[in-house]
Amino acid sequence: MITGSGKDGRVTKEDLINHMEGNTVKKVRSTPAVRAFAKQNDLNINNIKGTGNEGRVTREDVLRFMEGPAETPAQAKPAKVEAQ
Repeated sequence: MITGSGKDGRVTKEDLINHMEGNTVKKVRSTPAVRAFAKQNDLNINNIKGTGNEGRVTREDVLRFMEGPAETPAQAKPAKVEAQ
């Protein structure tokens, strides 16, 4: 049986892929409020790296995840220099 991580417990494409690859989902530590916040935003909390105490997922972790990956220096665009 596949446990859905999508909205209202629906099975997502990611759930199917994880199931087919034999990946097991570890229990992510977080508060009920953070879990609800992630669910309200249609996020799978298992995909969010926790930075809190003992790896707990915090509200800030969820917000950071929603913003997307941080830009690395190699991805940053060089500053435009104007000729004088």
